[in-house]
Amino acid sequence: MAEETIPPPAEKPEGEKPADPTPAPAKLFTQADLDRIVRNRLADEKTRTERRIADEKAQAEAARLAAQGEFKVLAEQRERELADLRAEVDRERLNTVRAKVAAEKKLTAWEASRLTGANEAELMADADEAIKNRVPPVAPNARNGDGGTPDGAGSKNVLEQVRAAALAEREAGRANSQHATPLEDRLGISAGKTG
Repeated sequence: MAEETIPPPAEKPEGEKPADPTPAPAKLFTQADLDRIVRNRLADEKTRTERRIADEKAQAEAARLAAQGEFKVLAEQRERELADLRAEVDRERLNTVRAKVAAEKKLTAWEASRLTGANEAELMADADEAIKNRVPPVAPNARNGDGGTPDGAGSKNVLEQVRAAALAEREAGRANSQHATPLEDRLGISAGKTG
């Protein structure tokens, strides 16, 4: 065998024992020791894996809840849109019933637009009330017999009536001035002029 050379011991400060030049014998393990060491390492690895899995589950749950929150917001938005559409459909149905009632009762467009009620019975009752409160049409103008025409003949007759009333008022002595009143100025009647 070859001799091993052992390096000379390093000088140690006083009070220390010199190191044992022979190496320490290797520690021997029994099967029970090895089983215990392996069991401890496996338990440590299992604990680390369980923590990692628990952390991943928590992150996945947080992501799911965040996504669910987004879906919740989206679902609420869809609910509002659906409610708006239902309200619009209800308004259109009511407008259709309103048009039907107006046609049956022969209401004018203005009267039909003023009908109120939530169903056909209420609209019919309101239409009957509108008919009862209807103002009778103006009688045709006795002078021209047509009640006014699109060419303005009816309005000319009204203007003549106002002028005649202003002149009659003046002649009756109600106007004490020889100057034209503002009404006479607008109607083109000069002061003191008759006819």
